[in-house]
Amino acid sequence: KTETSYEPTQDRKEQERERKMAALPVVIPSQRIRQCIEGIGLTIACTQDVPAAIRLLAGAHTSLSIDLSLHSVLGENGFLAFTQLSEALRRNTSLTSLSLKVSFNDLRAAQMEELASALMHHPTITTLSLSLASNRIGAKGAKVLLDALTSNSVLTSLAVSLYGNRLGKKGARNVAQSFSDSSNTNLQSLLLDLGSFVVPFVLLLLLLLLWCSP
Repeated sequence: KTETSYEPTQDRKEQERERKMAALPVVIPSQRIRQCIEGIGLTIACTQDVPAAIRLLAGAHTSLSIDLSLHSVLGENGFLAFTQLSEALRRNTSLTSLSLKVSFNDLRAAQMEELASALMHHPTITTLSLSLASNRIGAKGAKVLLDALTSNSVLTSLAVSLYGNRLGKKGARNVAQSFSDSSNTNLQSLLLDLGSFVVPFVLLLLLLLLWCSP
């Protein structure tokens, strides 16, 4: 018995190619950045192109959403890319809204010090969302970052995800203390994601600190 094989038609090949392309992460190549910057805001899914994200932060944009999760800021030079990213953010004086996702990057307390330095006195960002889940920030890193964020009186909306960072009870105390000592009276919206086991400790400690404060 002779089996007959059929070559897929050109239409089927094209459909298969489009299906595979649709499953890939959205990445805006650096050479197309200028073409994509239109209007007031810009959203970029930058899962691999770290230099492009740094150039975006160094530009005069009012709204950015950058996704550098899954080891995108790690490379041959270690955390140098994150240092450059923080420095670009510190120098930016036009952003009013920023969403930065750097989950799963093995970040440590040292990187939080760099990010804290960039955000503590940032003069224009009012809406900030940070996704720092599943790194190695620890209690010290969380304290440094949150102290900086709660002292920035320009922020009116803040969302921070820190789950999966080994905060423990000490980290819970640090988080509660940061918000108890906060000098920001303009914050209108706050969303904290610390993981299901840490949240009860933070709430209890925060209530106790507020109750005992004069």
